[in-house]
Amino acid sequence: AEEQLDEVVSKLRSVLPIKFEQATMSITIPSSYAGKSYSIVQKNSKILKETWNSDGSWTVLVEIPAGLKLEFIEKLNSLTHGEVIVKEK
Repeated sequence: AEEQLDEVVSKLRSVLPIKFEQATMSITIPSSYAGKSYSIVQKNSKILKETWNSDGSWTVLVEIPAGLKLEFIEKLNSLTHGEVIVKEK
């Protein structure tokens, strides 16, 4: 579906002025939740940069459609019991 979306949107842009707003966020996930969080982050966003910190936590810079930002943050908060740190860029 995602592959088709890019093609459809590019064809629609020639007729309609369509723009998708993107949000860039830095997310730090504690080590105890990093493994479980990886698949959620990978599935719901585009990973731009990632770093595994010395304490085992995972810091990742992601890009996500702006309309899905709150839902994405809620998923991470639920998984980490509120221990995730999210900073908008």
